[in-house]
Amino acid sequence: MLLCAAWTWKKFKLFIGKDINETVKLARDAFESIGIDSPWLDAEILLADSLNLTREEILVKGNNPFPSEDSKKWQNIVLRRMKREPVDRILGKKRFRKLDFNVVPGVFSPRPETEELLSRALERIPENGCFLDLCCGTGCIGISIANERNCQGVLCDIDTKAVSHAQSEAKRLLPNADLTIVQSDLFENIEDKFDLIVSNPPYISTKERKSLPPEVINFDPEGSLFCGPDGLHVCKSIIDKAPNYLNKNGWLLIEYGFCQKDNVSNLFSSDWTNVKQRKPWGAPRSEKDFFVEAQWSPS
Repeated sequence: MLLCAAWTWKKFKLFIGKDINETVKLARDAFESIGIDSPWLDAEILLADSLNLTREEILVKGNNPFPSEDSKKWQNIVLRRMKREPVDRILGKKRFRKLDFNVVPGVFSPRPETEELLSRALERIPENGCFLDLCCGTGCIGISIANERNCQGVLCDIDTKAVSHAQSEAKRLLPNADLTIVQSDLFENIEDKFDLIVSNPPYISTKERKSLPPEVINFDPEGSLFCGPDGLHVCKSIIDKAPNYLNKNGWLLIEYGFCQKDNVSNLFSSDWTNVKQRKPWGAPRSEKDFFVEAQWSPS
């Protein structure tokens, strides 16, 4: 391991170039050498944050000498990424829709694809309505709904660390929002009824563990990832119990995995209408569905 690290440092000149452009290139080459998917983008984002610049300023100031006083800080950042720590965890923040959420160890980090689920939730929540965000994690879905709609919301998660973090984020980002954040194993501590229930629950099957990238398996809490051999246990439980917590004609939206073999639509009884599995916006027909919506309309 020591020989490998020494070789890496020597090959990439300690990741410090004569100017900012060369420094970005050295980091990019280092990331690319170990198979990181977006080496150039990661290098630019990380260097910009390290130097308190924007990515545009990195380009404009590319011929400027790299500031020597930032050398150790930058080398540490590059090595963290080479250990496959995700960019958002190195930065300590993640942009989700219109807000920057703090990212902390032990709490699931927001994913860009979940913004599609949020977009649909924003369409389904009525004016002055109320919603429930199940398995809220950082609170990115529920807090974002409250940021863009005049509504009341309850956010819950089984994990007390996630609940504490979501409470802090709500207070920091939307101190005047009408949000309640509680610890609950799905609906266990929920009493009200809602116009909308939205959830990004654990949905990765345990069979998929070996296929996950290090950025996921080594840095996201397992409880927020895995859900039994088929990945659908929590999803099924939500669909089964949601009618007790939805107003008539209320909506249920659930994100699920690309690798689920079951047709999620078949999990809904005949009292549900407008059941549709959705693809990412603008995705080709070959793209797999990744969230489902349904309306509770009992006869």
